[in-house]
Amino acid sequence: MKHLIITYLFLFTTALFGLQAYLGIYVTIPSSEDLKKAELTFGVMVETIMPGSPADVYDIHENDIIYGINNRYIRNESDLHRFMSEAKPDDSIYVLLMRENQPHIKQIQLRKREELYRELYIFNYIQNPWLFIGIDVEQVSAQLARLLNLEAGMVILTVRENSIASLQGIEAGDIIISINSNNTYNIQTLTEAMNNGLQNQPMQFYIWRNSTKITKLVDLSNSLSNDINSNEVVILGPDVFNNELYSYPRDMINKLLDKPKSVIESDIERLEHEIFMLRQRIEER
Repeated sequence: MKHLIITYLFLFTTALFGLQAYLGIYVTIPSSEDLKKAELTFGVMVETIMPGSPADVYDIHENDIIYGINNRYIRNESDLHRFMSEAKPDDSIYVLLMRENQPHIKQIQLRKREELYRELYIFNYIQNPWLFIGIDVEQVSAQLARLLNLEAGMVILTVRENSIASLQGIEAGDIIISINSNNTYNIQTLTEAMNNGLQNQPMQFYIWRNSTKITKLVDLSNSLSNDINSNEVVILGPDVFNNELYSYPRDMINKLLDKPKSVIESDIERLEHEIFMLRQRIEER
C-alpha cells in the first residue's frame, strides 16, 4: 500500500518532470579493481537498467562502465546527474563506455522524465495488482468456504472509490474464485492470475456474490471496447482522475514478470527515490 500512496503523492508534479530528460539507469562507483581492468581512472558502473528505457532500448548493459557522454567526462554520479539535468528530452547523445574491458560508443535518444511515472505504474501493478485496481482482500476462511460450498477464494474487504475496480462493477463482499480460469486461493495465486491477466484483457473475474456465481470483466484501460495494438499492454494509472493511459511492449512485461518480488520492490524504491530527488532539485531552482 505504501508504494501506491507514494505514487499518488507525486502525481501533481508530472508536468514539471515532463521537461526533464530520461536515460533509465542506476549507477554505482566501480571498485578500483574494476577500473584497473578497464584501464580507467574514473567512471560510473551501471547497476540497474529500467526495462524499456532508452538505455535498455539502445543496448546499455549492467556492469558497463560509463566514463564520458558527448564531450564531457563522467567521473562520478554527480557528473552524470549534472549532465542529465541539463539535457533535453529527445536529445541524441553519445555514451562512451567500457564493456568487458573493450571500449564502445552508444548513440542514445533520450526521452521525457514523465517516463518515470510510466515505469512506477507498471512496477506497482506487478507488485500488488489488487491494490492497484483499488481493492483490499483477504483469504476466505475455511469455515466460510464450507458454509458457501466453495473450494477457496479471496474476499474483497474494501473497494476504493473511483478506482478501476469500482468503475467496472466490483463490490466489497465479493469473493474472487478465479481470474481467466486461474484459481485464486491466496494472495500469491491472486497476484499470479492478475499479472497473467495483463496480457489477456479484459480479465474475467469469476465471483461469488449474494449466493450467486457471476462474471465481471475488468479491463485495465477502463474501456471494454478499446482498440489496442496486439504488441502493447495498456494500463490506466491508479489515479483515475489523471485519466492517463500508459502502454508497454509485451516483451517488457515478460521481462518484469520474470523478476523476483524482492527485485521489483528494490526497483520501486529506486524509482521513488529518483522522483523525490528530482522534485527537490526543481524546488531548489
